[in-house]
Amino acid sequence: MTPITITKNDSSYQITPRWATPDDYHSVWNLLLQKAKAFKEAGSSQWSALLDGVDSHNTKYRITNNEVMVYEYNSQIIGAVILLHEQSTWDTKLWGKDKAKVFYIHRLMVSNEFNGMNLGSHMLKHIEEIAESLSISSLRLDYLNSNKFLKQFYTINGFTVTKKHQEFTTMQKAVSLN
Repeated sequence: MTPITITKNDSSYQITPRWATPDDYHSVWNLLLQKAKAFKEAGSSQWSALLDGVDSHNTKYRITNNEVMVYEYNSQIIGAVILLHEQSTWDTKLWGKDKAKVFYIHRLMVSNEFNGMNLGSHMLKHIEEIAESLSISSLRLDYLNSNKFLKQFYTINGFTVTKKHQEFTTMQKAVSLN
């Protein structure tokens, strides 16, 4: 896969995307915990169950099923995301039963040390390129209504609200298919 170049303070960083392997599980898990703690410190309960050891997305299974993309710098995982081709039970609950050819994005995360470098936005563009190459029509995701950071982040990156549920908001972005 094509590396992603990000810059900060006149320094360039080559980020390498790849599909996660079972050997990456502990690094991905530690990144999940880091982000869950950051959300909690910011006043959001997004991903809070992870802090109690509850992994509703079964990350280990998702890795073995080739549904987790990691982003590396100097052989260190600094970003990851779960990309589902098919609806999880959770997605069906929020979106209704749907056979559309979409990616369901879950748990997009960037290491704290790379915050402020637009890596998350670069990751979304990369996911969009993968989707385009697979003729996937759109990207879908959800977030807790209380998480103002995620609402702003995804809106800035071209996602629009499709529905506000009691506690969650769903968003979608169309993929340009050539």
